[in-house]
Amino acid sequence: MDVQMPEMDGFECTSIIREKEGTHGCHLPIIAMTAHALESDREHCRQVGMDGYVSKPINSHTLFEEIARVTRETADVCAGPLAVSTNRFTLFCGRLT
Repeated sequence: MDVQMPEMDGFECTSIIREKEGTHGCHLPIIAMTAHALESDREHCRQVGMDGYVSKPINSHTLFEEIARVTRETADVCAGPLAVSTNRFTLFCGRLT
């Protein structure tokens, strides 16, 4: 999730997703991607509900390691599909088998 997206930043988007997840019993793994590289930035990402963090410029090895870590930790937390809709976007998260 890019933290500095136009119209809706990654923090707001993550908060909306996490709010919607609460009613569905599903958890979509979210990794922050940001040029902000301070520990306080990483902590803010955790506080809004992001599962991982990668700073820009992106190192592909670091990104793949973070994806592996986050997906290991969240592999079985989705009981079914989740659709999150707002007036700005629709997101569908479902299990792939």
